[in-house]
Amino acid sequence: MWIGLLTLATALHGGSPALSPSAAAFGYLLASAGTFGAMGRSSGILLFYLLGALVWVWPDPRVFVGAVILVAYAAVEHRRALAKFPPATRSIDSLVMAAAGRPAMGWPFEVLSPTGPRAPKRRLRGLAIGGLIGGWIYAGANGGIADIMFKGVEDFELLPSHSVPVAMGVIGLILAVQRLGRFCAGYPWSLGLLGRYGTGRWIDASYDVVFVAPFVSVVGGTALPWVLREPLNFSLSATIALTFVFLFWVSEDWGPTSADWHLTGGHRIAPPMAGGVGVSVKA
Repeated sequence: MWIGLLTLATALHGGSPALSPSAAAFGYLLASAGTFGAMGRSSGILLFYLLGALVWVWPDPRVFVGAVILVAYAAVEHRRALAKFPPATRSIDSLVMAAAGRPAMGWPFEVLSPTGPRAPKRRLRGLAIGGLIGGWIYAGANGGIADIMFKGVEDFELLPSHSVPVAMGVIGLILAVQRLGRFCAGYPWSLGLLGRYGTGRWIDASYDVVFVAPFVSVVGGTALPWVLREPLNFSLSATIALTFVFLFWVSEDWGPTSADWHLTGGHRIAPPMAGGVGVSVKA
């Protein structure tokens, strides 16, 4: 009913009646893509990419045709996903226990207790996420949305380019801090600064490898936009899109996985807020 009323109002005011149902379909597809992604299905990332095509052609009335096709695909995929629910990595018992709440054993038993097998991390996951975000940005900046937000692609390209390295560097810093928090919270180094000074081992490769990806994320996020804009003369939208691809590729795919790091890294296990007091564990 609401979609019909919006479609009628749009048509009475001279707009395309295809846009209101297309916008409603876009919201449904966005939620469906998130659901598929949470279940670990590759159709989630595929649907996110296909939605970028709708962003590209919006607000052309032809977007309605694409929206109808994608809604039909999502409906079929919902049935396929429900037929295999719950996902293979989780059982009904684990879902019930998670919903009921497991008794807290406290530290260090929560960390050292056995857990079920973890789903393997997908290869090039960060590259796929970065390509998705970069693709949406490029599609929005060069498609019909640019006419709405920036009065055309040319107006978007006139945005101050010197601010892009700073903005991308800040995003790289945020991703670096997020990665360090995910990897190092509760897993401090086994050889601190005083220990390194006393032993002369300023580099502890078994632990310091965790800093490589965050460092490249900050430095690369700041330098890459300048390289793409100045010497290579890329467009502003392509520069931002490619930088996002690079940042997420580095942040998610470089170095050891979180599971490998927590199981084999040269660190100690400690309460995350206890300032480094804990059980020493070496790979």
